[in-house]
Amino acid sequence: LLSDSAVLSLGIGNDFTITHDGSTGVDITSAGVMDITTSGSNSNINIDPHGSGTLALGSADNTAVTIDAIAFSIDATGGASNITLTSDGAGDDLTIALAGATDSSLILSSTGTAADALQITASAGGIDITASGNNGSINIASTEASDWTLTSNASAEDLTIALAGATDSSLILSSTGT
Repeated sequence: LLSDSAVLSLGIGNDFTITHDGSTGVDITSAGVMDITTSGSNSNINIDPHGSGTLALGSADNTAVTIDAIAFSIDATGGASNITLTSDGAGDDLTIALAGATDSSLILSSTGTAADALQITASAGGIDITASGNNGSINIASTEASDWTLTSNASAEDLTIALAGATDSSLILSSTGT
């Protein structure tokens, strides 16, 4: 196996291969499921694409890629690091969900300098925030000057603040300032 493009084949039908790519890399191919398992209290699986390398998880036949773990973390460290989650198919959704857990919260946060911000942007379609259940409340709080602005650019683009439902409820606007 000391030549470029050398192949190490395993299994009765050679259904698992490790192939030198002819330069400085390797391709690992399996005709079926490929399990990577560690055991022990401090077992880790580390995949580290050095330099400008990329770690890509994908499926050639459009099946799901699932990561199932007790704890799962994606960290971007270093200068100008980004984490991007993208769904690029027509009609596809990108869902970040906390399901089946009790006393747990889904937390999106931005920490760092005063110039940092948590930005939620929709270039088309709008943004819907819905809370339901026993305590389906939505709280938005700020310790700095804030505003809600609709910049209308056509007729009938109204800003509506409404309290709906046939209950003994009130719409309250208040100020404790002077």
